[in-house]
Amino acid sequence: VGTNFTVRREALQRVGGFNEELTSYNDEHDLCWRLRRAGSAVLFAPAALVRHRIPASRLTPRSLLRRAYWQGISDVRMEQPLALKPRSAMLKSSLVVSAQSARDGMLALWMLLRGRRSDAFVCLFRSAGRLGRVRALLDAVLEAETQYVLPNTVESD
Repeated sequence: VGTNFTVRREALQRVGGFNEELTSYNDEHDLCWRLRRAGSAVLFAPAALVRHRIPASRLTPRSLLRRAYWQGISDVRMEQPLALKPRSAMLKSSLVVSAQSARDGMLALWMLLRGRRSDAFVCLFRSAGRLGRVRALLDAVLEAETQYVLPNTVESD
């Protein structure tokens, strides 16, 4: 969920600004979370009204599925620093989420065959988000692999 908000420059600088790894989604959520941890007040103004004009090109099924995919990537990056998670846990999570995504894809096909297009799209949307999660988890595993040094390895002459 995106937001529209204002923040004092000093507060933004104190927490290091926006997290550049969250380029498309969750950046405002992460910023508000870090501001609160740093002692700043985060307030909600229910009477505020914001009109957001979204171009028609961003409301197509393809665009919405792309958004779900990138949201999945961002969600994983928000949860916990992936460097702190064991690689085996990330691999296990990616397998579980892959299976869930495949199930959603099959369910979408089943619903399409029964003429339930809107229900099928919901399943595809969920599947796309899960595929994004898998991508982020596997990227983190691969990154950890490249940083891993085998113990007791010595070059011989």
